[in-house]
Amino acid sequence: ARIPAYVSEVFASAGDRVEKGQVLVTLDDRDIRQQLAGAEAQLNQAQTEYSRAKSLLEKQATTQQALTAAESMYNAAQAQVEQVKVMLTYAQVESPIAGIVTERRIEAGDLANPGTLLLAVYDPTRMRLEAPVPVRLIDRLAIGQDVEVALERPARTFAGTVSEIVSEVDAASRTQLVKVHLDNVEDAVLPGTF
Repeated sequence: ARIPAYVSEVFASAGDRVEKGQVLVTLDDRDIRQQLAGAEAQLNQAQTEYSRAKSLLEKQATTQQALTAAESMYNAAQAQVEQVKVMLTYAQVESPIAGIVTERRIEAGDLANPGTLLLAVYDPTRMRLEAPVPVRLIDRLAIGQDVEVALERPARTFAGTVSEIVSEVDAASRTQLVKVHLDNVEDAVLPGTF
């Protein structure tokens, strides 16, 4: 969530396949719509004042300073309308990727605050393994190296590529975290698989 609002509707549950850009959650946007109406009213007033000031300046009945002030108010009102329109787009939470919903943490009527996790979505075609590797073995791995990864569920071996070796050593286990992108896993591997 990027705005504080009550959840109106949730369109996905755990296990559902979703497309990139698909609306997953709608938030109550009545407050933002009222703000937009107010901002548009101010814009109309500022536009009228700006037009009036331009007309008066042409007749030499006002100063350049008054015209500049009216233009500034008009520009500020336009910016305010655009800002509220952007906030209005936050009332629809869309999936950032095509994938599968793994977790639904919110229901209609719940309050969503900025930063609140609403749903979790993963891309089953782009899985990454994170494994602690003993420091004594870390020299055998390099970024970009092809490796084989054996998983318990499914009981299969997958091809992968080392994408990152975290430079920090865990003092308790004397390991470094290695991240491996798995190739051609399709729907075979679930998040959290050991």
